[in-house]
Amino acid sequence: MKILIGFAVIAALLYSGVVALVWARQDNFLFFPDDSRFDLCEGSERAPLTPQTADFDGGRAHYHLHKGPEAIGTIVVFHGNAGSACDRAFYAEMFRDQPYDVMLAEYPGYAGLGGRPSQAGILTVAVEIAKIARRTAPNGPVILLGESIGSGVATYAAARVRVDGLILISPYTSIRELASLHFPWLPAGWILKNPFPADEWAKDVQAPVLILHGRNDETIPFEMGRRQSAAFPDLRAFVELPEAGHNDWLDAGGTLSVGALHTFVESFLPRDP
Repeated sequence: MKILIGFAVIAALLYSGVVALVWARQDNFLFFPDDSRFDLCEGSERAPLTPQTADFDGGRAHYHLHKGPEAIGTIVVFHGNAGSACDRAFYAEMFRDQPYDVMLAEYPGYAGLGGRPSQAGILTVAVEIAKIARRTAPNGPVILLGESIGSGVATYAAARVRVDGLILISPYTSIRELASLHFPWLPAGWILKNPFPADEWAKDVQAPVLILHGRNDETIPFEMGRRQSAAFPDLRAFVELPEAGHNDWLDAGGTLSVGALHTFVESFLPRDP
């Protein structure tokens, strides 16, 4: 009996040590900024980007801007947890013929910017960038687009700033639930510092919502995206991408992905008489 108790104590100590280590290092498992420089993102010849900064009370917002042809509206993109906003330059290409400016929001701690990534810091900057977009297009459509972890960021901003549309690609209910799914042996509900409860924010979004989700998503399960879609008061469409996983939604989704995005953003433009 004493031997069994001894093993149990050792196991408990080891488990506690692992939990403590994960708690201390959890940001390294959630945020994966690259070593690129914010000011070196130029986009492409057909869809050039310029780095922008804006000071606000308590911080500074950074984003890349593509000026659309005779733009009357703005699309704001919030990227996933890896890389940088410049990696999403393809959105400027995608919408270059639409009358929209495209803003690629950058997160604190990414692309060589100061600070460390955190839920609080990212959400604060996201709201400020959404406000800038609203001021830039006071009477035109403002659409927020979020991928992966950025889907929760876009949802939060859309719940706090008046926007006309919200596009989510591979959305989740919360990072807490997602962590529990991938690491069931961890007490994620207790130790997670950045839970991103997107399901709680969704009920406050009044804008129409478009969701795209890959059926074979190995990171954020398709059924989780389906459940998250039910949390929005005005879900316009949930587009299943039958062949897509998490990172190949554009390539595997092909014309289905691109067509759904264009149809949605065009729906906010003035109709020809």
